[in-house]
Amino acid sequence: MISAVRGTMADFFNCAAEEVVFGQNMTTITLGLARAIGRELKAGDEIVVTTLDHDANVGPWRALEERGVVVRQVDLREATAR
Repeated sequence: MISAVRGTMADFFNCAAEEVVFGQNMTTITLGLARAIGRELKAGDEIVVTTLDHDANVGPWRALEERGVVVRQVDLREATAR
């Protein structure tokens, strides 16, 4: 069943089935992703989040700041969503 759903999601996202990953929840997945990407980041590298992002997305990236990664937060204009 999981293989079939992976294939369906791959069709939807126009990617390979091997690129589709399921996890416990978005918070756990984002934490794992930030840790994995964070291993490759160096001091001065930048991550951009928005003021609309949930803390579950911002927090894992902010944790990389202690290693010198710069986390920039972009404000969005409510009237235009830009």
